[in-house]
Amino acid sequence: MTLGNRLASRAVQAVVVSLRDISERDHAELALRESEAHFRALVEHSAVGVWQTTADGHVMYANPAICELLEVESQEELVGRSLYDFFTPESGTTIRREEERRRRGVASTYEAVLVGRQGGRRQVLVAGAPLFDAEGRFRSVMGSVADITGRRLLEEQVQRAQRMESIGRIAGG
Repeated sequence: MTLGNRLASRAVQAVVVSLRDISERDHAELALRESEAHFRALVEHSAVGVWQTTADGHVMYANPAICELLEVESQEELVGRSLYDFFTPESGTTIRREEERRRRGVASTYEAVLVGRQGGRRQVLVAGAPLFDAEGRFRSVMGSVADITGRRLLEEQVQRAQRMESIGRIAGG
């Protein structure tokens, strides 16, 4: 009798069935997808520029608000470029100093001047936070850029008016 015949003539004596309830996992995956979609919509529709760069400062992600600030049509025009390309040299000095702090794990906020592709200059408030991988190596930076140009102009006007008022008091006294 061949092996195949012997196996065919044997009767099934037991069947082992293993069932596992994966409804919790499916629910968690759905919740995660919904959360990601919510977060993406929040960032994509934010009036504040949101970006992420590699460890060496090259753009990985940029939302529409930062594209508008930098006077580019789409994120694709920024990916792979250095953010330094869009700041004044004076701001570059500040950014490099803050970058060194981020490499040590320190989040920071500072003011800088952006220069868009069309030459437009904007005073901005930059906030950046370091991201590290599972082994603790510095991986990238995620941050935001808020246009404060209008606020700075208003502050300058108020200061100018206060100076003129002081001069008027001195001259009148």
